[in-house]
Amino acid sequence: FGPNFLAKEGYLGFEYQGFNRFRDEEYFEVVNPRVYRTFTPKVFLVKEQTAKELATPQIEVEIISPTEHRIKVAGASSDFVLNFGQSYNNGWKAYFVDNDIRLSILSKLFPGKFFKQVDDSLHFSLNGYSNAWLIDKTGDYEIRIIYVPQNLFYVGLLVTSVALPVFVILLIFLRKRKYVAEN
Repeated sequence: FGPNFLAKEGYLGFEYQGFNRFRDEEYFEVVNPRVYRTFTPKVFLVKEQTAKELATPQIEVEIISPTEHRIKVAGASSDFVLNFGQSYNNGWKAYFVDNDIRLSILSKLFPGKFFKQVDDSLHFSLNGYSNAWLIDKTGDYEIRIIYVPQNLFYVGLLVTSVALPVFVILLIFLRKRKYVAEN
């Protein structure tokens, strides 16, 4: 509800599923309503400068998994916006991949240790929903976009896969030892 600030009256309508507005007995009354004025500041910072057209390089996308995408960039001559059509989430991270580094399980689990991350200040929401990065690198290169929280699941799975057999072997060993001690 956002009335005109010069309005002397305002109306609020309530609706719920199954409400029939043509039957008087289904109308309801709001008793002792309270109206509070809220202040939502709108601040706009404007830097005057001439518009700069961003050139778009050739981009090739390979979906490795739902949580990892490989982007090959060719011919980037200036900054450009990389729009990633997934719902915006801070968990999505973009990394520059050095072609000299051999990809391994560790580089997939801990990409920040092996690849240079695109600065988080260059990650923003585009069109009100999607992830986007301002890429400020020129030339030909590869970018990996990874949903990092998924890596926590993989690490947990790895720890469980190692710990479970160890505990089972330990349990068998202790039971066998107890059995031998009793006989």
